[in-house]
This record gives sequence, C-alpha cells and structure tokens, in this order.
Amino acid sequence: MEVLRPEWDQALAQAREAADAGDADTAAAAVTAFLDRLAATRVLDPACGTGNFLYVAMEQLLRLESKALDFLRQIGRPVPPRVGPHQFLGLE
Repeated sequence: MEVLRPEWDQALAQAREAADAGDADTAAAAVTAFLDRLAATRVLDPACGTGNFLYVAMEQLLRLESKALDFLRQIGRPVPPRVGPHQFLGLE
C-alpha cells in the first residue's frame, strides 16, 4: 500500500484537475490507468498460514478500487470492478 496510495493520490489529483476543466475523458483515463495497475497487481504470501495477510491485502486493494470506481461514477464513466481473489496467492 506504500506504493499504491501515492499512485492513487497522484491519479486522483490529475483526474480532478481534468474534471474541473471539463475534460471527463482525460479524468476517466487517469483513473482507468490506475485501475489497470490495481488489476495487474499480484500479492504473494509465501507463508500463507491462516491467510490473514492475503485477506487484509485484498481488503485494502478493494478499498482503493472502490474509491476509483466511485470517482468514475461521479463523472458519468462507470466501469465494472476488476480486483478479485485471483490476484492473491498463498503457499503453505
């Protein structure tokens, strides 16, 4: 999350600036690029155990995705969610 939160903050700032200027296409593109990054993120827990780390990681990614999806809905460019369990891998 140390990497993804600043990336989200930057994407959101760009998107808000574009949306405020009336350029919904550029705003949507900035947020969609971030969503692509989230969808491509894989999390591996090599000592899976109970899976709590993976659960927390998925919850955090879903929260970021939710913020991005909410922004896109607000500017009239909704997209379906893409973050899911397939991105979280654990070894026992």
